[in-house]
Amino acid sequence: MRANNIIVQEEPKQNAIVGFYNTLKSLIKCECFKQQAGFQFNRFMPVTYNQKPIAIPKQSLQHMGRKTLVIDLDETLVHSSFNYISDPDFILKIKVMNANYTIYVRIRPGAEEFLIKMAEFYEIFIFTASICEYANPVIDRIDQKGVCALRLFRPNCSILNGVFVKDLSKLQRSINNIIIIDNTHTSFSLQPKNAIHIKNYFDDPSDTELLDLIPFLQLLSTFDDVRPVGEYWKQYIRSEKIRYTRNGESYVYDRNRNESYDEVDPINQTIDQAKDDQTLLGKQQLKLQTNFAIDYDEVNDITENDEEIQFRNEQGINSPNLNKQHFNEMDQSDQNL
Repeated sequence: MRANNIIVQEEPKQNAIVGFYNTLKSLIKCECFKQQAGFQFNRFMPVTYNQKPIAIPKQSLQHMGRKTLVIDLDETLVHSSFNYISDPDFILKIKVMNANYTIYVRIRPGAEEFLIKMAEFYEIFIFTASICEYANPVIDRIDQKGVCALRLFRPNCSILNGVFVKDLSKLQRSINNIIIIDNTHTSFSLQPKNAIHIKNYFDDPSDTELLDLIPFLQLLSTFDDVRPVGEYWKQYIRSEKIRYTRNGESYVYDRNRNESYDEVDPINQTIDQAKDDQTLLGKQQLKLQTNFAIDYDEVNDITENDEEIQFRNEQGINSPNLNKQHFNEMDQSDQNL
């Protein structure tokens, strides 16, 4: 079943040096691995990368109409190290190009909960610049409920000027419905308005970056256009009002009230307030005339136009005395029950 969720492209043919570099570089993005290798990787970095189109399946019935949340792996969901650490969440042993590696992995606090919760609102993709031999067992560990709809690896990245880039335009989803969360600015350099830049995770047990995003992303899932995601996130953090559209209608989200409401035109809002004030004044005058409490839900609307008011006065309809007699009879009838 897992194989249906994994998209791995055929590696483009490369010379031996470039191929060796790419395998090492993409095995994992950790700085410790670069230092352990003991040489400058950029000397072997290819300038261009001939990539085949990504084969992305259509949205399943389960995810139909949902927005797509693209999540990075290393330093976003987990931190991995080739060096021994005393408190890893789990240890991987993998083999790449006939070489064995032991990798120590820490899971970012809240990562598993984050994936499960976001899967209620989004179609989830995990997109990493690492190779599948490393990434798959890590994802298997943090996504034990299988909520990730698609896994994308190094062959699915583009390389521009020697940098891995995750081109969201190749995901065959409407660009206004895609959000990417990544710790590296260059990863989303082609679509910065779709990105939330998250802090690097290494080993902080008090880290709450992912958990803090949950209520914001729940709100964002209702927007017609998620862009600019970063700006919306800043407004949310600062508890500023966020203006957005939902189903073509304008709304304002107020975090202090934890609610969204219709965005009303100021002129129309003034007119509506004046009408409300006039209605309240009329009710107060009627209460003074009758000198008794009235259940206004049972009284006809008193804000009719002038012609209707004149006609009612001429016919003796809803006159104070008649209303008083009417309500007295109702009160007497209630007492007899």
